[in-house]
Amino acid sequence: MFAGLMAICVQAQMFVGGSVGANYVASKSTSSSTTVKGPALLSFEFNPMLGYDLSETMGIGVMLNLGFSTSDNRRDDPTKRNNLIYGVSPFMRNAVLYSGNLSLLLETQISFLGVNSKTSQGSTSHDLPKVFAYGLSVAPILSYSLTDRLFLEARVNLLRFGIGQGVVKDDDDKDIMTFVGLGVNPSEISSSLNRGMDITVTSNSPIEIGMVFRF
Repeated sequence: MFAGLMAICVQAQMFVGGSVGANYVASKSTSSSTTVKGPALLSFEFNPMLGYDLSETMGIGVMLNLGFSTSDNRRDDPTKRNNLIYGVSPFMRNAVLYSGNLSLLLETQISFLGVNSKTSQGSTSHDLPKVFAYGLSVAPILSYSLTDRLFLEARVNLLRFGIGQGVVKDDDDKDIMTFVGLGVNPSEISSSLNRGMDITVTSNSPIEIGMVFRF
């Protein structure tokens, strides 16, 4: 057993990297010559990671999840919400297709996330109950080798399949939302929890762009 572990450590190649993403969603309605702006959501995220390649086609590691989103009703209700999202996601990635410098990876994540939210109206603000979310998801990644050690990556969250739960507890009240789906929509989860908070185990951004460096 010890010899097997030593063999894995010898073959392993450490890599570091991360990805960033952003998303903006807004709506408006027009009646005759009158245009009314609907709710708008702006989100950013940064996901640094550290991992090891166990072989030419398999790697494992851990990713930190950091995100911020802000929503504005933009109607008669002046309420704004700010959400701070944080967590950790152990992952395993497998290379399934190669074509020259381009390769297709499948990344499986087990995510544990927390969400701190605050609403504000003018100078008045109010902290909302904290949310905890956890789940399992699989997302495709397109990887392009710029050099032997440096890789450009695009994580396609539109095609991410996830399953998990979001939990919010306020004194004696507890709401739980279970979700399963492709490209899970965070607005569906938040509205079902009836807290107006943006929570999900998957990303808000349709596509994340990142880099990986192998030592």
